[in-house]
Amino acid sequence: SMTVTELAINITPTADVICVGESVQLNTEISGPGGEYEYSWTSIPEGFESDEANPTVMPEVTTTYIVSITDGMIETGNQVSIEVNPLPELTLSDDMLICIGDSAMFDAGMGHTEYLWTTGDTTSMIYAKTTGWYGVTVWNEFGCYAMDSAYLDVMMMPEKTSLSGPADVDIYVGTTS
Repeated sequence: SMTVTELAINITPTADVICVGESVQLNTEISGPGGEYEYSWTSIPEGFESDEANPTVMPEVTTTYIVSITDGMIETGNQVSIEVNPLPELTLSDDMLICIGDSAMFDAGMGHTEYLWTTGDTTSMIYAKTTGWYGVTVWNEFGCYAMDSAYLDVMMMPEKTSLSGPADVDIYVGTTS
């Protein structure tokens, strides 16, 4: 009687749920008769092809990866899906210029599940009065994050300068950070 050895391949991804921009390694393990195997990977949606045993992928949308292996006689395969979650959309306001004594508002927008400013604040908006960079990280419900920053320049009080003539001109002096 002939013994047929079962050939199987398992795929263990380093993560099966990721955020856009993250990569995953698809680690394979073969059980069955020893020998040399050829790997052939494809994907749904189409676009990925590889002949590596443990390829690294960076899908932009949820993708199913399909591998088939053969030793020239027996062929088998398997597949794995990687779920890809979107990043939050974040646009902090442009750099701002204010006079000393005024305050500027930086707004990270509503609808994020978590906020963390470089100031330590955890609100969706902050008020700032001092020159410097203000950065924020926001998270969405999938745990994916985005970062942005803006610069605030605070001008010192105008100095009154008399010119020839009745008009006074305000000269603004920028503070150095």
